[in-house]
Amino acid sequence: MTHREIARQIGRSLNVMNNLFRLGDEYGKKNGPGRIPIVSASEKRKIRAAAANSTKETRRLQKEIAPNVSHELIVCSDEKKFNLDTCYFLKRNFGDDMVKSVLCVPIVTTDGDCYAIVEMYRCVPEAPFSKDDLKISIVVSGWMGAAIHQNRLRLALQKQQELNDYLLDLIKCYFADNVSMETLITEIVKFAKATLGAERGSFFIIDPESSDMTAEVFDEGIDGSEGTTMRKKNIKVRLAKDRSIPGLVARTGVTVNLRDAYNDPRFFTEVEKRTGFITRSILCMPIVSLEKIILGVVQVVNKMNGVVFTSSDENLFKTFSVYCALALHYAKLNDKMHRTDLLNESNLNLLSLQLKPCVHDISNFSKNPEVSIPSGFSEWYVSIDEEPIMPQMVYYMIRTVVGFQEVNVHALKEFILTVRKCYRPNPYHNWEHAFNVAHCMYNILLRNKSLFTNVEVHMLRYIKALIIACVCHDLDHGGYTNNFLQKTEQTLSQLYDESFLENHHFQVAMLIYKQISAEMKHCILATDLANYFKVRIKLLQISNDQGLDWGNRHHRQLCKAIMMTSCDLSGSCKPYMVAKTLTDNAFPFYDIPTELWQQISAEMKHCILATDLANYFKVRIKLLQISNDQGLDWGNRHHRQLCKAIMMTSCDLSGSCKPYMVAKTLTDNVIKEFYNQGDKEKAMGLTPLSLMDREKSAQIPEDQVNFLNIIVLPCTDLLKSFLPNCADLSAEA
Repeated sequence: MTHREIARQIGRSLNVMNNLFRLGDEYGKKNGPGRIPIVSASEKRKIRAAAANSTKETRRLQKEIAPNVSHELIVCSDEKKFNLDTCYFLKRNFGDDMVKSVLCVPIVTTDGDCYAIVEMYRCVPEAPFSKDDLKISIVVSGWMGAAIHQNRLRLALQKQQELNDYLLDLIKCYFADNVSMETLITEIVKFAKATLGAERGSFFIIDPESSDMTAEVFDEGIDGSEGTTMRKKNIKVRLAKDRSIPGLVARTGVTVNLRDAYNDPRFFTEVEKRTGFITRSILCMPIVSLEKIILGVVQVVNKMNGVVFTSSDENLFKTFSVYCALALHYAKLNDKMHRTDLLNESNLNLLSLQLKPCVHDISNFSKNPEVSIPSGFSEWYVSIDEEPIMPQMVYYMIRTVVGFQEVNVHALKEFILTVRKCYRPNPYHNWEHAFNVAHCMYNILLRNKSLFTNVEVHMLRYIKALIIACVCHDLDHGGYTNNFLQKTEQTLSQLYDESFLENHHFQVAMLIYKQISAEMKHCILATDLANYFKVRIKLLQISNDQGLDWGNRHHRQLCKAIMMTSCDLSGSCKPYMVAKTLTDNAFPFYDIPTELWQQISAEMKHCILATDLANYFKVRIKLLQISNDQGLDWGNRHHRQLCKAIMMTSCDLSGSCKPYMVAKTLTDNVIKEFYNQGDKEKAMGLTPLSLMDREKSAQIPEDQVNFLNIIVLPCTDLLKSFLPNCADLSAEA
């Protein structure tokens, strides 16, 4: 290779090359008034590599440019075999005047990496290395390279296996139900220390809602002993202003690897002075979420099995930092869910107090459970003037259709009053509407009771589900349609996949059940004499200190416990003793196994969801197809389910089957709700249906006729087809 080619390769002028080869060691020293341009050591290495093609040039460069650099550097740069017959000029390298011959062979892995150099030399009395020696050296170095490559692969696989095992343990850790943040962070830092060979580790969790990146610090202490659990410190660090390495990483989001901490200007030494701990090297990395948000910072200090943390350590750190981000994100979500559950529980406790009916209403109901039932009660209409005694009439309907052999009378009364309280004062979807639907179902069941009870043994209990479902079918109705909830992305539309309101009505019914069943359980547990002595002491203390207050819920609970114990001891509370053996009583019925209550609640849910008109059209098509193809079979459970769905829809629409003036009043109430919804839709920039647009009130008669012809009449006619004794309901429509 010519001087010009070498100059072009390293980016220097031909003059420089000529002077370098001409002056040798004198090049770069002062000569006259100026200084000749110096060639750096790195450029000399490039020149040496470029000129290494010929032995003559190499020897010349070795003598003239870098006489103190041995041949293994040349071999390493080119990965070529190097054999010098005579090496007298290298005496300064070997420190021995008798060295005569040198043989250098690179050990190259199968990946092409020069792993090491084997240098052999012979002194003057010995014969120089021959070609056979060179061949043997090449073969041996080849096998050495292959062995080193295989060992590297083995170590890489072992490292990868350790990483996989750790990640698996980490996943198990953060998917555990009761994992704590300390446990999760301990596992992360423990692996980081073990894999990277670090003395200590720290973890910083950043609060995403803080403006100054406030972080909780988890540290294992000064000793960093094995098995130490990471503990959260009482202080919080503002990483946005902190001068430490974690603060720098949190602000920039860039990994920091300090190979010599005390000689790095970024290292803050004040902490070291206070603790006395000596920091030699630091590897600090951010933990970043998928949304590129910095969730925390993990730091390891002082490499034990090496001088500094290497680039391979950084790559390994990056690999498991991704999993750390997922684990940390999951742990935060889990903690948030736990707090939300506690908040919901607190809210439910508050709600249960508000759901409880007024003491005066309960007292009045208990004193006057029987009322004079108006004439014509077995028909399809009850006057709205009877509203004050509607709870007693619901009580009467359940007693007539179901009987009281499996009914907890006291709990049933409280249940009816609680349901009434949970209806909102809407123009149409209110307590009166619920009563009318239940009254319609009462008449259907009264006329066809034998048809149900003859089908299966427990059908009487399914009748309970029907009548209770009617009373609860519009609980906590907000006065808006399912379509409105979906268009405005209300909470219920996101909570349920379909039938948003109907699912909510059922859940409120179950909430009332749980509240009153908990009250029943409290009363049952009060019959335990161990509890009696505790209650007696508390009640005596209250009576002596401040006096009994029946308006105080806690005082009432204690009094009811004493009442239960008194009845238990007197032998006059036998039904409750039966209930005592069944701690999972099904309200408002007792002496029913839990499995059967689950079936009844599922039946209630089916009946309530059937009042969604979207479900009605599906059920109607199926039932018509069955009637036309094979005929209705009351012994077939699927057929009965479809029939009960039509019964529920018919009862829900029965307002249109009442006398004209009553039906018109109910229709006006529905339109009031519709117009209220239409006004809200307009305010939100939506276009309401004509039924809900008060500016299109002239279309009310036409809309009402369409509603009757398309929905009400086909539904009642279908009811009449399998229950002929309900034909008068269809006739009224």
